[in-house]
Amino acid sequence: MQAGIVQRLGDTMGSSSSTSSDEAESDVSAMGFTTDGITKGSRAADMMSSEAIDNGGGVPSGGPVSDYQSMGARGHGGKNY
Repeated sequence: MQAGIVQRLGDTMGSSSSTSSDEAESDVSAMGFTTDGITKGSRAADMMSSEAIDNGGGVPSGGPVSDYQSMGARGHGGKNY
C-alpha cells in the first residue's frame, strides 16, 4: 500500500536520482511538510490520510509520511511553486 504514496511523491518530485537533499527538502516543504507540521489541505495532508487508511488508522513511525515530515520539520526548503 505504501508503494502508492512513494510513487506519488516520486511523481511530484521527479524521477531524477541526482536530486540533492536540499532540493528534496524544498519539495517536501512545498508539498506541505513544514516546520509547523502538515499543512491542512495540502498534498502532504492527502498523503497522510492515504497512509493512515492503508495502515488501519495510524501513520507508522518510519513510514514515508513520517520521513518526509521529519525533513520538513528541519526547516530546510521554502521554495514556492
